[in-house]
Amino acid sequence: MADTTYNTCCMCGKETKTRCPRCAAEGIDVFFCSTDHQKLAWSTHKLVCGSKSNPFTLPPLTDEEADLVWTHRRFASEQITMITMGALPATPLKLLEARCAVKEDGMRRFELLCALRVYIFCQHGELLQQRRLAMGDAYIRPQETTTPIQSLSMKLIAPEWQAVSEVERKKRWFSELSHRLLAYAVYARVNEGMLSAQQVRDILALLAALRRYIRSEKGIPLNMRGRMGLISDTERWIMRMQANMEARLDELS
Repeated sequence: MADTTYNTCCMCGKETKTRCPRCAAEGIDVFFCSTDHQKLAWSTHKLVCGSKSNPFTLPPLTDEEADLVWTHRRFASEQITMITMGALPATPLKLLEARCAVKEDGMRRFELLCALRVYIFCQHGELLQQRRLAMGDAYIRPQETTTPIQSLSMKLIAPEWQAVSEVERKKRWFSELSHRLLAYAVYARVNEGMLSAQQVRDILALLAALRRYIRSEKGIPLNMRGRMGLISDTERWIMRMQANMEARLDELS
């Protein structure tokens, strides 16, 4: 097992020796300090657990995601202009997944899936509002299980992360760090509402632990090309989150 300094729960940063057994069987450490935190992460962790945990594999587009992209393709951002939309197929999902399965304009499947989900994440509010107006009482709010996946994709689509080679993405460090970033996205998502001062402090402790992990050799290996760029990019993101949480803590004081 790894140095205990970095054996910390993905959901709260608390030191622990308890790992997800399915991920451990695939050769990586995804730590949870309690069954409560494992259950909290499960709605999204199950999409990348076990055989998909190492190398970290983004889940395929859901019918809801594919339909959202296809129905509103005229709003597509520059990030997905490399996708050629042809005549309306019987199943948009199959077309989109076929596009994601091959290199298109030099973009790997992983990057294209990230781009699609960034587009969905950025357009989600506007598109849902359009659906409400169009469908009225018939509108059913879609499942939001994949929202943290979309949030993680915004991180992995950054230039510093796109520069990570396909070889490195298949290594243990990339998988373990991706699981930690995803777990934070889950934790932040379920705590978006009214937070107590203690919950805010817990999130700040998690962010501090995540920052220490990223700077460690286990988080991003010392010999990783572009290591400092990855650290700087991710730390900027963490610091923005910390500033938001500190502001909320001030409001609660």
